[in-house]
Amino acid sequence: MKNKLLLIFLCLIILLAACQPTEPNSPSVENQPTYTPTTIVESPTNIPTVLPEIDSYILDEFPEEQLTIGDPYTPELGNLGYDVQDYQLEIKVDPTYPDQFENQVVISAVSDFPSLEYVSFDFAGFDINDVEVNDEDVDYFRTQYKLLIKLNEPVEEGEEFQVYVNYSGKPDEIPNAFSFSSFVQGAVFPTNDTMAVISEPDGSRRVFPCNDHLLDEAYFSVDIITPPGLMGISNGTLYDTQELDSGETLYRWQSDEVMAPYLLTIAIGNYEVIEYTFDNGLIARNYVLPGTGDSLDSLMGIINEAMTYFEDIFGPYPFDTFGYVINLIEGVSFEAQATIVLAEGMVNEMVAIHEMIHMWLGNWVGLESLQEIWRNEGTTHYFTFLWLYRNDPESLITYFDGIYEDAISRDDLDPLGDLPENNMFGYETYIVGSMMIYKLREEMGDDALLVGFKEYISIYGGGSASDAEFQVVMEDACQCSLDEFFEFWLGP
Repeated sequence: MKNKLLLIFLCLIILLAACQPTEPNSPSVENQPTYTPTTIVESPTNIPTVLPEIDSYILDEFPEEQLTIGDPYTPELGNLGYDVQDYQLEIKVDPTYPDQFENQVVISAVSDFPSLEYVSFDFAGFDINDVEVNDEDVDYFRTQYKLLIKLNEPVEEGEEFQVYVNYSGKPDEIPNAFSFSSFVQGAVFPTNDTMAVISEPDGSRRVFPCNDHLLDEAYFSVDIITPPGLMGISNGTLYDTQELDSGETLYRWQSDEVMAPYLLTIAIGNYEVIEYTFDNGLIARNYVLPGTGDSLDSLMGIINEAMTYFEDIFGPYPFDTFGYVINLIEGVSFEAQATIVLAEGMVNEMVAIHEMIHMWLGNWVGLESLQEIWRNEGTTHYFTFLWLYRNDPESLITYFDGIYEDAISRDDLDPLGDLPENNMFGYETYIVGSMMIYKLREEMGDDALLVGFKEYISIYGGGSASDAEFQVVMEDACQCSLDEFFEFWLGP
């Protein structure tokens, strides 16, 4: 019976089913809460992820090497030549008319080339109305996923410049290439009065021009103009609200900590704000739609306990704000920075805690490449179950031993350290990744593992780290070599 249930559990994960688990007081292998991965990004498996094609005329002028940030795992993402300092984004849309966006963005960046003559951004969909650099019109070109700009004058290394883009119309609807089903990322309209922006891992380029890679973090200011009666929500602090002469409402948001573009979210709907004060003094602001508030409100006591529990493990909560925003997209939740996105059908302890842990593991300490996605999702999955089994450590052992036996019996697993892009959010990332941390605990010892994670977050918080840097921190914590261990788990 146990093996049968485990197989059912694993199949549910592979299918990325979104379901509401029953949370027992003392979970056991025979009565597991059903896990749904953090992000469900879906697309066909046959979409290639390569550098975009550019016609020969543009290639004669534009340096092709600038069209990638240099990540060999996702060469189509990111751009070289500059470091974005901040984005000032304005979004105006009525969810009833999802193809009638009116947007603009001001991107402040610093050149890191000796003499920058061309600039490229990741960008998909919409029609461009105007592009300016330092208040001057410039020549620009479009490919399917890039905006290419020829500067009027070179920008010297260390010099700041501003790019203004005014654009409108319809967002890109081509399925995402980074998972195994057919979900379109970016701006999604589940009903005619709601919108949600799903950015992980590359949905931001489907909303605004950006350097859409993990390595270029920046500050964000987001202005959202909504029809009467609807609220606009984004990351950080809502510092101003204005009623416009048109009858629309302007909501102005500011993030006080840098973040990677994929951690941005924007939501529009008939939201109500419900506040809850944690024991650490942090005020959680939850944004709920009609009829969706009770289930989240009933979890806040548990989330408060979990906040204290994980501050003891990882260190202080790293951001100034915290909260959840509920959306009506079936099966889609993800760890937008300090404003966690929860699908209405996924408001449960497991998902809410999982996404909260990401504030430390994934948001505060980022990755250097999506190739290392296991270090976001696998570690978070492990600590989610450490929380769920906090009063029943024997069942934690039984649980991980059971899924370990299943995993080693399989011959269809991709290497954890080099997953195909269309399997980025599958079984290996969550389950095998969590088993790696469990086995690392056996290798290092429980105390050393927790010391290692606290030190890892202390050293790399506010930036990013690689798998190799993670290994070094763990080796320092246990005073042992982990070369063979990491090679076994991450290698082919």
